[in-house]
Amino acid sequence: MKPWSLCFLLLGCTNALPELSGAAALGRCGDAQQQIGEACDDGNQSNSDGCVGDNCSLAACGDGYRRADLSLGVDGYEACDDGNSIDTDGCRNDCSLARCGDGVLRTDILVGQAGYEACDDGNDNNNDTCSTACQAAYCGDGFRQSGEECDDGNSSDVDGCLVTCRTARCGDGYRRADLQVGSRIECSGASPCQALGEVCLLGHCFTEGFEACDDGNNDDSDACTNNCFDAYCGDGIVREDANPGELGYEACDDGNQVNEDGCLNTCIAAARNDGVHRQDISLGSANPCTNNDAQFCDLGEECRFYPDPCPEDATCNGICADPRFEACDDGDQDHTDGCTPNNLPMGSLSVLAGQHCQEIADPVAGAVDGE
Repeated sequence: MKPWSLCFLLLGCTNALPELSGAAALGRCGDAQQQIGEACDDGNQSNSDGCVGDNCSLAACGDGYRRADLSLGVDGYEACDDGNSIDTDGCRNDCSLARCGDGVLRTDILVGQAGYEACDDGNDNNNDTCSTACQAAYCGDGFRQSGEECDDGNSSDVDGCLVTCRTARCGDGYRRADLQVGSRIECSGASPCQALGEVCLLGHCFTEGFEACDDGNNDDSDACTNNCFDAYCGDGIVREDANPGELGYEACDDGNQVNEDGCLNTCIAAARNDGVHRQDISLGSANPCTNNDAQFCDLGEECRFYPDPCPEDATCNGICADPRFEACDDGDQDHTDGCTPNNLPMGSLSVLAGQHCQEIADPVAGAVDGE
């Protein structure tokens, strides 16, 4: 027993007690002396180092105190510490700051606020359903996703990629404006286009994908053909959207440059006395016929006379011929210029096609031959 203890018991000598403070007698957090119940005691009041000043516990991620005594990369470093177990807010449960691409979707931010994430798949792939900006993929974001033929990220329908993320094509109803026409050099299967990116269309070299028009329909007989070129006389397609007298009207279109067949180069049907000598039709049988009676003519022939009509009071001979046949065609009504209005010439054919008129016999005067 210590001397002062005996004094206290026997004499009540309180004046002899040593002046002991409560801190010395009981110890306290922050006295730099680790006591029972303290995990540490570094003698300061800081909560941002390795020993929490408030309770002398070792600093740990999740204790609500962010350590500031360590550098990035050092074990125990904390970028944040919000003291909760919610991993979808601004501070992750490993005390790292939430970021787009960490694979954890933030739920504490509303649409339009900084840091909002619509998705977070934790990868660097912009071609899946979640972009590297943590936004849900959509047509027009500039990244081609599954189900998209293209995605150029703009709102133009007149380039190579439509706003629906479909590749532009002839017939989609949108005329491409991003391509030059091309060299337009003549070409064929035997003489293909030489320039890179050009294809042979309509006998000329054009930039692949070039469109002069695009009406979005499957009608090849209107002003815009199904290959997205403007219809024109000579393209081999008869326009059906224009009436006679209207701009672009075509009665025929055989697609060639032969003016002496059934369709003129102006896309007007050939006709007798149109001034163009048609040469694609043969004469026909040339069988004799009388007074336009074609009963002995072959199918498709008519009884043609040369050069004048037969008088009513005579029986006249003609020949069976194709009604389209022209031995000549000078486009006028002159009977004496070598080509008759009946398109039969004065000459060798006149013997074959010459009409012979036999006047009908007069019962009184008798028969009279006429020619």
